[in-house]
This record gives sequence, C-alpha cells and structure tokens, in this order.
Amino acid sequence: MNANPPGIPKRVSDRENRQREHWIADRLIFALASHGQIAFPIERRLRDKPDCCFDAGGRTIGLEISELVPTALRDAEVLQETVYPHARVHPSDFPWGKEWTEKDLHAFLARGGSLHPRGWAGDEEERALAGNANERLALKTKKLNGEGFDRYGENWLGLYASYHPPHLHFEALATALCDPRTVADQPVQFDRLLLLAGDSLVMAPYVVFQAPTPWT
Repeated sequence: MNANPPGIPKRVSDRENRQREHWIADRLIFALASHGQIAFPIERRLRDKPDCCFDAGGRTIGLEISELVPTALRDAEVLQETVYPHARVHPSDFPWGKEWTEKDLHAFLARGGSLHPRGWAGDEEERALAGNANERLALKTKKLNGEGFDRYGENWLGLYASYHPPHLHFEALATALCDPRTVADQPVQFDRLLLLAGDSLVMAPYVVFQAPTPWT
C-alpha cells in the first residue's frame, strides 16, 4: 500500500461483499496511517477469519471488518437503483432502529422518496450508531473466539459507518462505544474497536481523530 487515499465507490447491485471489505480495509488502514497510528510501508493481505491482516512497523495485526448501515436505507438504495431511479433517498429518513415494511418502502419511493427529509436533531444518531456498533462488537467477539479464526499479536475490529449525519458529535459517539477489551463471557477480546465515519476515526479505548472541517 502507498500513501494515496483509497476511494469507496457507491454501493451498486452487483457488488460482492468481498469487494466492499477490500475497499473498507484500505480506507481504514489509510485513516490509521494518516492519524499516526501505524506507519508506511504497510503490507496488507486479504483473507478470511479475520478479513484482513497487515504488517506495519514490525507489528502484525489482524483486522476483522464490518459495515454499519441501517437495513432500511440499504433496501431503499437497492430499490432506487432497480425500480425507482428518479426517487430521492436521504439517509435522515432511514435512521437506526426505524422499521420499514416492504409495502411502505415501495410506497415511499413511488411518491418520489425523500422530498422533505426529516434532518438530524440532538444526539439520537450518535447514540443509535454507537449502540449498533456495540452490538456488532459483541457478535464479532464471538466470531473471534470461534473455531477457525486466526488470532494475531493484535486483533482489531474495524467498522465503517457508510452513512451518518453530516456533523457527528464524535466525542459523544466515542464515549458511548464499549471498550472491546471488556466484552463479557468471552476469553479473547479485540484489542481495539475502530469506527470510521467519513475521514474521521473513532477508537475504543477512547480516542478521536476528527478530520478538519472545510472552514478550518
């Protein structure tokens, strides 16, 4: 890998999950290097259980990867691409925890979709995003302890929040994330939890590397 930032193309219907893991791994590793957590040169190898491992500065790190995206938003995008190409889909209309039936989703998109988006208010999205990340951490920690999962000197879980409010309160998000080293009822835990939102990286134990805003 080199120091050029990788892009993550928009989700399309024929994309395989393995391809997306590849893009997310590169984006996470680049963010870690940009914020001084690892150093180039970096040798990255894609595999399974964990999804990726890489060598950097004499360290070999296993990286399990997962994408965080509300299910209804993912379904709405697929329908927009395949059935309702002129409908608008705005992430704020598909927050974490809001359930949509297939019938309601079709009706919403047939009317044009997000013509008047609800927008973002308070810290509801930070709390919901952290809650979803913590649930994913618990599931992935069970996988880490499962048969056939190779463990390294350091084992990290990298989550990519592909949709999030434009102005996340990263400190509130970071403090709501669980410390991965304290997941109960499992003999082996992840050493770090990484949550990438845009170009900002949040880590548990608590660290925030926030990307510069356009006006700074």
